Amino acid sequence: MLESAGVARMEPRIVQTEEGPASVRGGIATAGFFRVLRATPARGRMFEDADMNRGSNTVAIVSQAFWRRVLHGDPMAIGRGLTIDGRSFTVIAVLAAGTYVPDFDSVEVWTPLTTTIDNVDNRNWRGFMAIGRLAPGATMPQLRAELDTVRAQLAAAYPHANAEWGVRVVKLRDQMVAPPRRHCGCFSAPPVSCC
Repeated sequence: MLESAGVARMEPRIVQTEEGPASVRGGIATAGFFRVLRATPARGRMFEDADMNRGSNTVAIVSQAFWRRVLHGDPMAIGRGLTIDGRSFTVIAVLAAGTYVPDFDSVEVWTPLTTTIDNVDNRNWRGFMAIGRLAPGATMPQLRAELDTVRAQLAAAYPHANAEWGVRVVKLRDQMVAPPRRHCGCFSAPPVSCC
């Protein structure tokens, strides 16, 4: 039912700058997260699926504000090294000015979300926003039914991690204009949110 999907979450980061270490708002995301949003860089390229693999995950996307403030608007920023939390990363993109990332508009540095589905410990890792884009011809009721089936299968297979979790699917537009509430979920555009 989904054409594309992805997840992201906030992760505070320490970035080494010319002035010394600086705390920045960081985020981790899958390549699909930016695909759903149809985000385009002002320079460079967005995450690709291969960037999610361990060993290939040392790339970073920076916001326009970070590029101007920390990298001093360096036109040669793509390919530049960046030390984040003591690890070496390579800048692969500068987001276009005005790029809107729902609930993550303050993130300055993005790095790949690297995990494996076969690691059961990862099933207790919470606090992600998932987002998806409906496939052409798919409907919200069909998506809800499909996700309810997946939720039930996960609850049966991993009762300790998944039994108490449900699914809520909403359009991103509705999520953004609704009264504030607990974040739990996934979105799509035409969006979908689930928890």
